[in-house]
Amino acid sequence: METAKINLNINGTLTPENIKAAFKKQVRLLHEDKGGTGDIRRLIESRDFLLKNSMHVDGCSIMGCTESVAPSAGTKCDFHSKYA
Repeated sequence: METAKINLNINGTLTPENIKAAFKKQVRLLHEDKGGTGDIRRLIESRDFLLKNSMHVDGCSIMGCTESVAPSAGTKCDFHSKYA
């Protein structure tokens, strides 16, 4: 997974939106018409792998909370699940 993240130059959260945006940016940089190497296949494989293997993570439903919530955890972060 780390190689795919490096190929697409992703440093942040693996959301489908971030993966697709990083893919588009890298394709623009590597496209032969822009002076790049043209190795688009590697980017496509990385994008597809990350989209298939990344878990979509939602935010906590409590107003003002910025913690992430795993899909299996419901709608509240760990803290608010215990105390709210």
